[in-house]
Amino acid sequence: MIRYLLYTCAALLIFISLAFGLPGVTEKQVVWDANTEEDLAGYRLYYRAEIEIYSDARYYLIPVGTENYSTKDMPFDTYLVLTAFDNDGNESEFSNEVLYLPFDQVAPATPSGVRVIRIE
Repeated sequence: MIRYLLYTCAALLIFISLAFGLPGVTEKQVVWDANTEEDLAGYRLYYRAEIEIYSDARYYLIPVGTENYSTKDMPFDTYLVLTAFDNDGNESEFSNEVLYLPFDQVAPATPSGVRVIRIE
């Protein structure tokens, strides 16, 4: 009986992971508009949790000519900013901050036109 329950739970977990994907396993893509400086060397995509601050030790290094970054290892609820840097090591200010959430957390529109119709 216990073995049956274990197999059933394992099969259910496999089905859910294949059908819906497990958090942290799906690929995420960050995109931006390309910089146009001739001496552009690349980008740094900084990331942090809500309670942390950005630091030089926590970023992805992205080569010039790339205007997107895909990853499967970025945790959910991660704040991101992007900088550009040139061949001399000069770095831009942080871009606007974006928050990566595990799923769409925007509520649907509020229903309208709700009324009661009397049926006889």
